[in-house]
Amino acid sequence: MQILTVGQFTSQIKEVLEGAFGHAPLYVSGEVSGYRGRHQSGHCYFTLKDERAVLPVVMFSREFAALGFPLAEGMKVLARGRLNLYEPQGKYSFILDQLQPAGLGALYLRFEQLKRELEAEGLFALERKRPLPLLPLRIGVITSPTGAALRDVLNGLFRRYPRLEVVVLPVLVQGAEAVPTIVAAFDLLRQDALGLELVILCRGGGSLEDLWAFNERAVASAIATCPVPVISGVGHTTDLTIADLVADVRATTPANAAELAVTPLALWEERLEGFAGRLEQVMDRRLSAARQQLDRFGVALPEAPALRLSTLYLGLDHQLERLQSQAGRLVSRYRARLLAMGLGLYKGGARVGLLRGALVRLGERLRAAGDRKLLLERNSLTFLVRRLAPGTVRQRLGALRSTLLERKERLERAVGLVLTVQRRDLAVLLKSVEGVQVERVLQRGYALVRDKSRKLLRRAEEVAPGTVISVRLAVGEFQAEVGQREDGDEQDLSDPTRGMRG
Repeated sequence: MQILTVGQFTSQIKEVLEGAFGHAPLYVSGEVSGYRGRHQSGHCYFTLKDERAVLPVVMFSREFAALGFPLAEGMKVLARGRLNLYEPQGKYSFILDQLQPAGLGALYLRFEQLKRELEAEGLFALERKRPLPLLPLRIGVITSPTGAALRDVLNGLFRRYPRLEVVVLPVLVQGAEAVPTIVAAFDLLRQDALGLELVILCRGGGSLEDLWAFNERAVASAIATCPVPVISGVGHTTDLTIADLVADVRATTPANAAELAVTPLALWEERLEGFAGRLEQVMDRRLSAARQQLDRFGVALPEAPALRLSTLYLGLDHQLERLQSQAGRLVSRYRARLLAMGLGLYKGGARVGLLRGALVRLGERLRAAGDRKLLLERNSLTFLVRRLAPGTVRQRLGALRSTLLERKERLERAVGLVLTVQRRDLAVLLKSVEGVQVERVLQRGYALVRDKSRKLLRRAEEVAPGTVISVRLAVGEFQAEVGQREDGDEQDLSDPTRGMRG
């Protein structure tokens, strides 16, 4: 018979329990009981119960802080955690790491399972995310045709870029039939018949059940295989769907999706104006530098040959003076030595002859050296004079001026062509923007009123009773005669129906 201590017995129970349930997460549903809020340590202690049993629960401070809903007594929840036995007291408890309201439990489990599967398949990987086009001209919007999300997206897109083309692909965004319609819309995109450059998938906020169509594998696969980049703007900032994780870019709201899709036209105009200004400055600096270089060649080159010749002549004179001075000093030194010999000169005729011969040979050597030096300097001077002859200088100067003038003309033509194209494009852009803005104002119920000379009228005092006026509406134009005039101050006309009398 084996006798166990309490500690040994409890350890064996711990091993049996934890071995039976393993280390995989366990899911338990029940009703919250004995909840008194957070303990002073930050942890939370309560129990889960049903009609048959009670389970002690511990939720540590970090997990409790991440809880996304207010916990309350009597709430039915789905808990995820692991079993633990605290040996000193011999009590087991359930250590929670996640907690969800019971009504969302099944959907939440399906969401987590699909999320893990798609992540393992690489559908969430950053390297497969595609960059958005810089300036898309044709965008598709997949959403409900009657929802507020479509209105928010269209307002955002056209406000930022009125010339944009938008193709709306209407789908259901909630319910059992939502998934097939969303997948069918993406199938239409794969046929490349619409010519879209970007797609926005969006809908407004809602509960997990409302957004569930965007958590299905079929929708995730359709987004992953879409031939163009996809922006997902499903729900609000706090909502997260599988579609958000698979899309190339996630937007917090449908309106935010429009902001991410298109850069405002005003910003493009500002960039274009800045580019044109910088281009003009660069061209002006280059032309100015070319003119200054040409002026320097035209002024400095004719004087350079004469200055160079004068310098060479002065150098030659200086060399001749140095040679003459050196020869004079040598002759004087030998003459002094000869005179210092005194008496020996008439006694030693042979010696006198030797000295006299050496003096003669020295003089000849000095003259020959001077002649060679002078010849070399004159040859160098002659070569330089030929190089700097007026005809040669004028020829080189003429060729240089022709080259500079040709480059100047090419540069001015290039600058003119670039500026002409930029100004033309900017004028077309501004004209189209102005036209779009006028048409949108007329669609809101306003009208353009002109007199018979087609002058646009802005004040009632500009016409008199009986005057014939022309009225243009959003669709069509008609003429009318002024019956009565009421002058007044400018009013807030944001509402076209304000001030109308029956």
